[in-house]
Amino acid sequence: MDRYSRIQELYKDLQQYLSMIRHPQLKALLDLFFKDNEFVHEYCYAPSAITHHHNYLGGNLEHTIGVLRLCSSIAEYYHNVNMDLLLTGAILHDIGKLKEYGYGAAIDKTDIGNFIGHIVIGDRWLRRMTETLRSSGKAFDEDLEHHLAHILLSHHGKYEWGSPRMPKTLEASIVHQADFMDSQVKFFMQTIETNQQASDDHWGFVYDSDLGRRRLVYLKPSEQKQGR
Repeated sequence: MDRYSRIQELYKDLQQYLSMIRHPQLKALLDLFFKDNEFVHEYCYAPSAITHHHNYLGGNLEHTIGVLRLCSSIAEYYHNVNMDLLLTGAILHDIGKLKEYGYGAAIDKTDIGNFIGHIVIGDRWLRRMTETLRSSGKAFDEDLEHHLAHILLSHHGKYEWGSPRMPKTLEASIVHQADFMDSQVKFFMQTIETNQQASDDHWGFVYDSDLGRRRLVYLKPSEQKQGR
C-alpha cells in the first residue's frame, strides 16, 4: 500500500474515534479542530519524530491511531475511565508536533519546535481553541479544560522525558502508558527493519538513552508456531 492510501485508511480510523465522542463540549472542541481543512492536512501528514519512531509522512497520524487503540483496550479492562476525555486527550496529545516539525526533502525542527517543543505548543493551541469556543458564545468548562490540558502536558510521563507535569489523573496515566508503548514498540520494529537491511547477522545494536550506551537486539523474525 502506498503512503497516500495508508494515510487515507488511517484517517478513516480516526473519524471512527471522533464519532465516538459524546460529551458536547469535547465534541465542539474537536469539531473546531477538524473542520479546518489546513489542520486536517497537517494532522494527516506530519511526522512524529526526526529519527526515533514514526519518522515519516503520516507518522504522527499512525502513532495517534496506535495510542487510541491502546487507550480503548485499556479502558475496556479497567473501570471508572472517562472515555470521552481519554479519547479526546489521545487524539490531541501530539498536536504540537504539527508545528514542531518541518518536512520536505528532510524532517527537521522548526524554530518554535526548538524554542518551545510540541508539548507546550499543544497546550497553547488547546487553550486558544477553548477561548475561541467561549468567544463564539459556546461553553467550555474550566475544570474540563484543565483535565484535558493535563493529559497533553503529562503524556511523556517524566520530567526527564520532557513532561512539564507528571500524570495525576487516570486518563493522563493511560495516555502516557499508551504513548510510551506505541512509540517504543515502533522504535524497536524500525530498528530491526533497518538492521536487517544492512546486515545478514541475527544480532544488531540500538542506542539505549537510559543506559547511555548501545545494547543488543535480536534481528531474526520469530517463527510463528501453529496451534494444535
